[in-house]
Amino acid sequence: MESRTQRNNISLLGILEGVEVPRPTEFMAQLLQELLVLEEKPVLDRAHRNLHRGKRLLSSTRVKESRSADYTTAVAKKRASFGAVKRQLRAYPSVKFGLIYPAVLRLTLPDGSTHGFEDLALAADFINKNTKAGIALLYNKETSNSYDVHLKLTKEVLTIQKLDVVCTRGGDPQLNHRTVVLRRQAAGGLGLSIKGGAEHKVPVVISKMFKDQVAYQTGKLFVGDAMLQINGINVENCSHEEVVHLLRTAGEEVTITVRYLREVPSFLKLPLGSPVPSAGQSSRVSSPLFDSGLHLNGNSSNTAPSSPSKPSANEPKYEKRWLDAVSLPLLMARVSRYKAVTAKLRSNSFEVCALDGTSTNILQFCTAAESTDWLQAISTNISDLTLENMKMINRYCSPDDQIVHMGWVCENPQANDAGPSSTFKFLALRGPSLYVFRSPPVSGTDWGQAETLYTLYEVLLKVHKLCVTEDYWIQAKFYLGLQQDEDLQDGEPFCFSILVGHGQSHTFSVEMTSDLAVWEKSFQRAVFMEVQRVGSKTYMCSSQGKVLCLTIDFGSGFTCSESSSKNILWRYKFSQLKGSSDDGKTRVKLLFKNAENKQIEMKELEFANLTAVLHCISSFMAAKVASVDPVFVKCQSISGKYMS
Repeated sequence: MESRTQRNNISLLGILEGVEVPRPTEFMAQLLQELLVLEEKPVLDRAHRNLHRGKRLLSSTRVKESRSADYTTAVAKKRASFGAVKRQLRAYPSVKFGLIYPAVLRLTLPDGSTHGFEDLALAADFINKNTKAGIALLYNKETSNSYDVHLKLTKEVLTIQKLDVVCTRGGDPQLNHRTVVLRRQAAGGLGLSIKGGAEHKVPVVISKMFKDQVAYQTGKLFVGDAMLQINGINVENCSHEEVVHLLRTAGEEVTITVRYLREVPSFLKLPLGSPVPSAGQSSRVSSPLFDSGLHLNGNSSNTAPSSPSKPSANEPKYEKRWLDAVSLPLLMARVSRYKAVTAKLRSNSFEVCALDGTSTNILQFCTAAESTDWLQAISTNISDLTLENMKMINRYCSPDDQIVHMGWVCENPQANDAGPSSTFKFLALRGPSLYVFRSPPVSGTDWGQAETLYTLYEVLLKVHKLCVTEDYWIQAKFYLGLQQDEDLQDGEPFCFSILVGHGQSHTFSVEMTSDLAVWEKSFQRAVFMEVQRVGSKTYMCSSQGKVLCLTIDFGSGFTCSESSSKNILWRYKFSQLKGSSDDGKTRVKLLFKNAENKQIEMKELEFANLTAVLHCISSFMAAKVASVDPVFVKCQSISGKYMS
């Protein structure tokens, strides 16, 4: 198959003559799909046969494939420029990529979306926005130790990797231990240093190796290897000094059995990259644990000089690699900086929990700024996935049952609440209601399992201004580099309250000011949409012993009528309401300005559900103002002031 421009040409040798008729392009497309294991048939411009120039018959049925890159120098150079980006993408198996002619990088993300880039800078920028990687400390609650992990973040998944030693050639890859024979050198000894011991409740591990000495040159030992046996003696429960003594007195040949310690406690301060300093750079003591250098010979005065042996080509080969340990889907996941059994925020650490309950445990970072950067990146991906999920659900729902916003919050206990200190809840603003769930609704039936349900225009959202101000200053200090880790040890959360009745409310906390602003704006939007949809709401009330009805109408304002005869007693516009007062129980006084004589008229009414009525009046009036002056509502946003 060829084209006149010699572009993307592939030649297949040894195909019997005549098998391609009557449609050569269709035949070749089918054959290429089978040979190259393609999901779909390739689209071919043309296909033709070149007869063999020799005097022999094309009788072989064996197909041979030959490929050749036929590019101009400019195209070849441009394709080569994507090399660094391709290497970066290899760390993310869920992201498929490849170069298509002439030099276009095509990406397929886990959600199935495809993206093409001819410009290297645009490709790199897109990848950096959709992927993120870095080092963190993972806190193990069972051992109370922290150890290094590698984080990989894509649009849909957060992956935690742990360092391990793997067999890449020969040997049994299933074995989790290695046995190495070291022949002591006259100058340099074993060429390694160790840390740890039973007195520190950790195994003895290799903390250093020296490039010009025997331990390193075996290719089978690594910084972070835990000692299991020395010359057949089990040392897993030995003290540091006991292991040092065994190694120094083990003789000319020392047989060591090791296993890589995937969760090396951070207090051992082992280097991730396994640096190999020269022997002269080692010190006898290293804080916080004793670092014993075994590059010096102990009782080895009779040991003859020997050069370190290098591994042969037939021996097993080992490498240190980051291996996937935990993969957390980010759809409906939650991020939390809250300390256990408190309502306080951590300054430089957080935890990610997936929908199925899988947790990262506590991820710790060197600085609060780095923690905030990761927190924002993960939260953004969770929000994007939630938004996509909302759009999919809304596609199959009626206009009056749309989801405006949903997400995780932390409910803080009231002052007189003797229950748990805090619990995570999933809130959803959908149609006429505010839903409160213990866990996110996944199926249609889950929406009927809400823990609590409130009518939107009968509750109010109140942002806690002080918390927003503190958070704004905290974020500013993060980016100015002024924030010290201890400053946030007792940091307050960023809160909003849902007022549902007289003296009754829910206080919810979120992770960042941006979350606070989104909830405030979304709540306003959901209430305004619902008010405009219902148009009016009527409540039963009484005045001077008479049973009345008060109607709050989005278009006309307030109307009071007799319950039985429906005779209208009075009517006022929203703009005529000049004030109000209530006893906090059942009675309210509404002050209206008469449009004709400009006098203030008081109307006293009594309701069984006074708080719901007052909230409804507030919601209808705010929606009315927003319909004529959207800027006014924006000016009233507390959190919005700190986000602009």
